[in-house]
Amino acid sequence: MQEEIERLDKVLSLDELLVKEVGSAAGTLAEALVKWLARDIFGKGTALSGSFEKNIELLGQSKEGKPKVSQWVKSYLHTLRVLRNSSAHAADKDGKDSEILPNTLAEEDLTVLFASLKRVLRIHLERIKGKIQN
Repeated sequence: MQEEIERLDKVLSLDELLVKEVGSAAGTLAEALVKWLARDIFGKGTALSGSFEKNIELLGQSKEGKPKVSQWVKSYLHTLRVLRNSSAHAADKDGKDSEILPNTLAEEDLTVLFASLKRVLRIHLERIKGKIQN
């Protein structure tokens, strides 16, 4: 996940925030988080899908008494997945023109994207802290 965090940090340091880059970087980080959570909750040998969507759904399944992720957390993750997919396909090759989304993020777009990402990253940190304290 360190690589994905560094990528997002690099994108956020750009002078112009484009939907394609920010959405893609945040979505890639969220996807890495989903894989980490699945392995952390269900065990390192957990079979993961090549599909971000299916891996999010896996987190909601209860297996052998292991905890499952709540619907609202899954909703945050799906929001990040949809924003990533939409932003990746919304712009032309140089990321400047878009028929689906504006080419630069408005404050509202940043609020939705980063509120969702912040919440799921907090869950990740809480799990790490809980393991350190145990």
